[in-house]
Amino acid sequence: MATMADIAKMVGVSIATVSRVLNYDDKVVASDETRRKIFEAAESLNYTKHINKKTARREKIAIVQWSSQEEELNDIYYMSIRLGAEKYAEEHGLSISRVYAEYEKIPGDVEGILAIGKFSKQQIQVLQSFQKPICFVDTYYEVGSADQVMVDFEQAVKDVIDYFVQQGHQRIGYIGSLAEDEMNSGIDPRSLEYTRYMQKLGLYRKEDVFDFKGKYDVRAGYQQMISAIRNRGIICRQLFLLQMIRWRSAV
Repeated sequence: MATMADIAKMVGVSIATVSRVLNYDDKVVASDETRRKIFEAAESLNYTKHINKKTARREKIAIVQWSSQEEELNDIYYMSIRLGAEKYAEEHGLSISRVYAEYEKIPGDVEGILAIGKFSKQQIQVLQSFQKPICFVDTYYEVGSADQVMVDFEQAVKDVIDYFVQQGHQRIGYIGSLAEDEMNSGIDPRSLEYTRYMQKLGLYRKEDVFDFKGKYDVRAGYQQMISAIRNRGIICRQLFLLQMIRWRSAV
């Protein structure tokens, strides 16, 4: 199993720097490029690449992130999906063109597009205008003939709540987005299922729900956790950050 020392050696930084970057220490002095290398090294050290050169193909695909490179560093959920897709593509001899946010820059010579993130209807139309086979990951709109890969967040939420109830907990808090997000892709299904299922169990308490109330990102979740600790200290031992379900689901 890889250690922080392995990652530090691969990237050429200290173990302390690796630790602070992986733990999102705001005081760490490291460039975005160094942080990116650390995250990618941590991911890569968990696998062994096997490439069959005899069967390697020459097709090229575009892996499109809905966010910028800077935004990806603040929410490594989508980075982990991208890295996993890149590993698989490389293992099967595929060439990769990585595109961030600026979808018009997708090369014309790609055979297909893997679109990762919560794309809006307008963005979906732009991607489909390239007339290439597309697979959307974590986009909940109907996308016509394109393929879609989605996490069953509703079942994940129920499983987590059931686990806590079985452990004897009754006050189970929620941190997340309670309104339609800025990409107009609807209310987060985790929020809807939390409310529905907790009401069904007779455990729902409005005061135990903490809304992002703004930009949908890791920092907003962190701030709401701080608010939960300060304002609802009595339930903190039973409070669960349901937004982490997606990281669980991606493993």
